[in-house]
Amino acid sequence: MSSFYFFWGQQLKEDRSYILQQYRRSHLPLSQLGQLSAFKKAFYEYASGLIREGYLTSEIKERKYISDQYVHGFWVQALFVLKYWIGDRSEQFELTDAAIEKAVNLSFELIHSNTIDSLIDFGKFMFTRK
Repeated sequence: MSSFYFFWGQQLKEDRSYILQQYRRSHLPLSQLGQLSAFKKAFYEYASGLIREGYLTSEIKERKYISDQYVHGFWVQALFVLKYWIGDRSEQFELTDAAIEKAVNLSFELIHSNTIDSLIDFGKFMFTRK
């Protein structure tokens, strides 16, 4: 996923003026921009494939009720990266690169490690203890 975001950031640079103009003109949140609908569909397919691959390699843990939401979380992350990139004024977009690295690391820790499982277990304990 991080490779995708870094490559995407490089591609976005080529059309930065146009993207900034469209963003400023729309006065809408990124999630409501119609121009992103084709990209959203392609992104969902790509992210779904990565998630399936992660299940097969056990890099991603399947969780009842939550696993179906992973792809939506990655879409929100993509919107975060785009929004961050739009506001990035660093010379070589190194702040966007850092944001990508931190966002991807966090998301994969959450879907791989026991962090969510521990939180759910703690919630169950607190709820059933009452």
